[in-house]
Amino acid sequence: MLSKDDFLNGSVAQIEFSVEGSDPSAEPLVVWVVLTKQHQGYADSESQLIQQLQAATKNIGKKCKIDWVGVISGIIAIILVFSLVILILFKSPNDVPNYLVTLVSTIMAFYFGGVVKGKTDSIDEES
Repeated sequence: MLSKDDFLNGSVAQIEFSVEGSDPSAEPLVVWVVLTKQHQGYADSESQLIQQLQAATKNIGKKCKIDWVGVISGIIAIILVFSLVILILFKSPNDVPNYLVTLVSTIMAFYFGGVVKGKTDSIDEES
């Protein structure tokens, strides 16, 4: 390893190596390697290294943005669930309207279904 620097909670390193069994007089290969949580790549030249670093920095903004739709739908789901729980605790279960139970169940199914789908999508992107 010729050099190694920290970059975006990862590393950028310049590595020199030669292939075993190859001609001993051949020059060793020198490669830049970029490893971060969001990006992995290598470059044979400095211009390719610049491209790899640009690609690594583009991925940062995508992971840091807040999904406001998810936040708002989560708040609405919590309000509806607490409303249903309060109605069930302070009234008899027969007095709770069926449409409210159905509405809360449907919203919770969509909300948690979206959360699970989002987690599986992020797992697929990392693979």
